[in-house]
Amino acid sequence: MLTGLFGPRWRRRRPPRSVTAPARWSVALAAIAFLVPPAHAEPVHARPAHTGPVHAQPASGDDEPQVKPVHAVLLVDESGSIDAEAMRQQQDAAKVIAQGEYSPGSTITVVGFASQDGPNQSAVDVVCPTTPVRTAQDQESLSSCIDRLRVRQPAEGSGTDHASALSQALSALTDAPAGEPRIVFLLTDGVLDVSGSPQYGQRDNPERRNEAGRQEVARQLEMARQAGVQVWPLGFGAVDKAQLDALATGGAQATCGDRTPKPTATVVGSAGDVVDAMLTAFSASRCAGKGPYQQKNLPAGETVELPVDIPTVATDGTILVVRPDPRVTVAYLDPDGREVPKSGRQGDSAFQVSGEQSRVEALRVVNPAPGRWTVRVTGRKDVPDQVVGVSVLWQGAARAVLTVSPPAPGAGEAVTVAVRLYTRKNAVVDPAALDQLSFTARLTGEGFDPIPVAVADDGQGPDRTARDGLYSGTVTVPGSASGVLQFSGAVSGIGITGDERQVNTVVKDGRPVVRAQARMADAVPFVAPGETWAGTISVSNDSGRPKRVRLVVVDEGPGTVVSASPATFDLPASGDSKVDFELRFAANTVIGVNSGTLRLVDDADPDTVWHALPFTVAVSYPPTWLQRLLWLWITLAVLLVAVLVVVFLRTRNRKRLRDVRGLEAGLVTAAGATLHLRAEDRPAQVFRFSLRRGPAGEPTHLDLAREGEAVYELRRAEDGIAAELSTPDGRRHRLQAGEQVDAGGGVVLTFRDKRPLNVRVREPRPPKPERPGRERAPAASRDRPRPEEPPVRQAAPRNPAPTDDDLL
Repeated sequence: MLTGLFGPRWRRRRPPRSVTAPARWSVALAAIAFLVPPAHAEPVHARPAHTGPVHAQPASGDDEPQVKPVHAVLLVDESGSIDAEAMRQQQDAAKVIAQGEYSPGSTITVVGFASQDGPNQSAVDVVCPTTPVRTAQDQESLSSCIDRLRVRQPAEGSGTDHASALSQALSALTDAPAGEPRIVFLLTDGVLDVSGSPQYGQRDNPERRNEAGRQEVARQLEMARQAGVQVWPLGFGAVDKAQLDALATGGAQATCGDRTPKPTATVVGSAGDVVDAMLTAFSASRCAGKGPYQQKNLPAGETVELPVDIPTVATDGTILVVRPDPRVTVAYLDPDGREVPKSGRQGDSAFQVSGEQSRVEALRVVNPAPGRWTVRVTGRKDVPDQVVGVSVLWQGAARAVLTVSPPAPGAGEAVTVAVRLYTRKNAVVDPAALDQLSFTARLTGEGFDPIPVAVADDGQGPDRTARDGLYSGTVTVPGSASGVLQFSGAVSGIGITGDERQVNTVVKDGRPVVRAQARMADAVPFVAPGETWAGTISVSNDSGRPKRVRLVVVDEGPGTVVSASPATFDLPASGDSKVDFELRFAANTVIGVNSGTLRLVDDADPDTVWHALPFTVAVSYPPTWLQRLLWLWITLAVLLVAVLVVVFLRTRNRKRLRDVRGLEAGLVTAAGATLHLRAEDRPAQVFRFSLRRGPAGEPTHLDLAREGEAVYELRRAEDGIAAELSTPDGRRHRLQAGEQVDAGGGVVLTFRDKRPLNVRVREPRPPKPERPGRERAPAASRDRPRPEEPPVRQAAPRNPAPTDDDLL
């Protein structure tokens, strides 16, 4: 439950908020209902990682962990069998390594190779001498010199001399610092061919020369193995896979950990796949995480977006963009959709771009925000369509923390070993990230062979809580053990810099004079900055003398600022003591995961550790009451929207039902004919018309009303069937289709309805049945007086009865 809360948002500090003006309440409620997310989607339970006695040694040098530098040599085939497109792909592959490397302490060397077939020729061409990658200028320099790789002509020596290439690579790696990876990447499109090289034997026996060349390759590989140099071959075209496999297995076989691959030969079908294959080989050799290499067509003058994912464990990385034409522009958007700068800082992250004028552009990021980034690539109208590719390399600078209990075990005693992982940014508790890593532990000492310790984070056996980032296991100290015991714990895997920690102790006789057991309060959803988390420690003193002990916090996670209170307390000469204590998290502690180890030590000798308790807790500002009632605001908002929708639909239907389109007003003439006037074909609720008269004042016809005229108004009744007629003198008449009404002044009007039959009308409600047993109201009460209506004179029928067509 912890991991879902510790994305980038939890690292932002938020001051407490208050509402001070009554006039702002309505705005605040609306904002909460629609915009404000809950402070806690679900409760976050803080839990002690382990409650047994633990003795831990602080990390050596409390420096911030850094990604480990690597020293790489890129050997690029320049033989005559390479065509121009294949050379361009090799150059791009070399650039993604040179510009994708993210450790400032790393170095890159680029060497082209073919063969030495005559005088004044060289089998190798050092296009980029050993160059650090500290700055963008360093990487720009590498990008420029890589462009000097070329296809050799026969007069320059156009064979394939792997032996000379390996020799030059080993020479370039001679001065690389001990303990830092040394890697050779060899790109080639063919088999070893030194048949034209005099240095490998007589001219008249080409096969003997090639055999001598293969023997020299074997000798160089043995030297590479002894020097700890890995060889990662990458072949394309008509290559000899067996030769490439021999190159991969002939060098050093060191790996980043149990789950990481050994050097492997890769063969791709065409030069177009070289960039992706090179990135894959580099990430495996570098123990770096790698995103998929995605390609997309970019039409001229348009923009495409490609996503890249950076996990929470990453502390350093590079986003790589490969585009054939450097006039294409690139922008980078973080997981919040904000465009980041190409140099400088934004928030906790630092940025450095290189290759903006090259086919490969790279954005190096320190402390990247985890999540889905977007690479936005835009082409110019004068730049033709092209395919662009995007990928990402990343790694977490890691530090392992090891604890063991009891602090000084005896022979035959069971010991609990626990390992957890920190990066530069935070404690790692994300199960998805941890599942990709390898946690190991081991016990060594005098009088027995090394013993591996299986550790797991499954909530079984010594591991008290599953999926909390603490990997625990148990080992029994052999009965033959004596003297110094050494416990070691390590974390390794693709995506982190592996780290190993050691704890040294001695085999003790008898039971310890001070024994302790600490426990934190369970089910704490979170702790606010400046607040406390309570716990209890039970201590037994069998020394026979009073002792003063101290509570201290060590191995704090990145950004964790916490102290224990009381700092010291006294133990009686014998017996048991129970003391309540608190962990106080400072106001400036990091928002998100806070972790550390609480130790009980001897106040006079702090190196004597009696007990230790690792802990992990979420730190957050508490939600306001408005946020706690967010479910209520959402419910009310949903109900309000539902009511508005119902009102809108009913209003729309009512207007549609009473729309006057299709109505025709009729004037019944003295001769019995009916002259009709149809309403305008546009939405309206009232049909206005006027009466036209002849010279003698007799009604002649109807016309649409004009301003200043006496106006008749025709409306539909609420049932949509009948109509209501208003005359200029204010009288109102209700009539059915075809029914005639005397509108005064000798004018007889009627109407008919030509509305389409598919328009639904409201059926009249049937009369309510009277309840049984209820007496009928007296007639006097039923026949209440009604407002007197103006007298309506029914016009005598002067025309035949209406036909069916008239009624419709």
